[in-house]
Amino acid sequence: IMIKDGNKQTILHCAARAGNLRLLEFIFSRCHENNIGKNTDRLGGFFNWTDHWFRSPVHWGILNGHVDALRVLLANGCMLTPPMPSSQKTNRRTSALLESPQELALRLYKDKPGDAAEEILLICQAC
Repeated sequence: IMIKDGNKQTILHCAARAGNLRLLEFIFSRCHENNIGKNTDRLGGFFNWTDHWFRSPVHWGILNGHVDALRVLLANGCMLTPPMPSSQKTNRRTSALLESPQELALRLYKDKPGDAAEEILLICQAC
């Protein structure tokens, strides 16, 4: 469950990116059964690990417009405001914007009509 690929993504990143609810629920059930998760280290734990682009599973759920996946992630302990690295560290590794999931949602969906966009913005504002 805690293995990372070449882009430093875990299975949780992949499930969130794909919007695979069944896989997300399976991962969280195993994590909760084995006490793995949200507060196991100083960086917010496994649920909030970031990848090569400094994106957490929540970032990927928002980026791909997976409203239900976003709800599952947040209900199981993922953070809408995960710890962010310093900009000095990010400039050396990627050209992607360093932004919180909330900032990403505003950038992507602020002026876009549609139910998914509106729901994602409401979820981000509520937390």
